[in-house]
Amino acid sequence: MEPLVSCLCPTYGRHRVLQEAMTCFLDQDYPSKELIILNQHPSLVSCPYKEVRVYNEPQHQTLGECYARLLELAEGKWVRPWEDDDLYLPWDLSQGAEHIGEAPAWKPIFSWMSEGNYKYSLVSNCLEASMMIRTDTARKYGFALNSEHTFGPLLEGLRVEGGCAEKDVRWRASYVFRWATEGWHFSGGFYTKSFRDLIREWREHNQDGSDGRPLLMAGVKGYWRALAECAQRFFEPEEIEKLKETLHV
Repeated sequence: MEPLVSCLCPTYGRHRVLQEAMTCFLDQDYPSKELIILNQHPSLVSCPYKEVRVYNEPQHQTLGECYARLLELAEGKWVRPWEDDDLYLPWDLSQGAEHIGEAPAWKPIFSWMSEGNYKYSLVSNCLEASMMIRTDTARKYGFALNSEHTFGPLLEGLRVEGGCAEKDVRWRASYVFRWATEGWHFSGGFYTKSFRDLIREWREHNQDGSDGRPLLMAGVKGYWRALAECAQRFFEPEEIEKLKETLHV
């Protein structure tokens, strides 16, 4: 049996896009997986799918604290950050399991970045959320608990451990970072505002609570059709056909 992968998903007040991220998880072709959702919003999150565990724990004040708690809850050999507002193609986990080898972590060299919903570019990959990481390595180095740069200690630890394995997987790039298209993001205010102000604004701007609704699967085929169209700018026609066939679009 394949090693278990634990996908770590902190969330706050983004019910609609969280459903899309969960759908991407449930659509993964890798069989041995779990999604752990840590909800900080006062509106409780629930989920009927057995591969998804939800913890409603509003006491965690920072994203670093959330990831540390999720890491405590993880049961897998590997952990995979699973951002609540991003998208993941169906082979994301199987690709990581295939390529990580003996390295402490793995990520593809290129990922997709949204330029608005349904418009995507392929970009050089410096994104922590695209990584699959050995759980023991993540626990050894941990996350920054009181900083906006949550992955800092872990990234330094990966350098100590020999670095993150990387490969250009061409049309099988599997992570989609949705920049400034869904909800409100920390990223634009790192250098102009205090961390306390960023946290306050985060909570003020993300108020799409569940209102008692359980998480249910959402339609993501429209994103995949648009991505396949955008991919024609980057790949040869035969690669595009493989992408469309694999995505069933």
